[in-house]
Amino acid sequence: MIKVVALFKKKDGLSDSAFRDHYENNHIKLFAEHLRAPGILRYARRYLTPIRDAISGESRSSGFDVVMELWFEDDQSYRDFFEKPMDQSFRTLVAADEEKLFDRDSMFLHTVEEYETDLTAFRSPTTDSSTARS
Repeated sequence: MIKVVALFKKKDGLSDSAFRDHYENNHIKLFAEHLRAPGILRYARRYLTPIRDAISGESRSSGFDVVMELWFEDDQSYRDFFEKPMDQSFRTLVAADEEKLFDRDSMFLHTVEEYETDLTAFRSPTTDSSTARS
């Protein structure tokens, strides 16, 4: 499985609610045909809200407003989605919509190599529950 994560910043002057509404009800629909392709397993958007740092007490934003995640069954599905040329009229349509929605200079896509920690080792009876989080 291959996972792609994208970090997007909304266009300046766009409210959070207008951003989410347009993304969820307009922008996504542009990709309907591409998202139906075999091998695409999941597509998710995770809207970000900064939280207070436990040490400093400050709340700072990364500057990004949404994390987009896209899971592919295999390398071929990933390559088909990202490497096959898309029709020029489709690319023009998407770019025009992105201009309404995103700060296009702050759009970053990455593949993800995941490592997961088995938390059962941290929940053993010998672990002190008052240990600070990090």
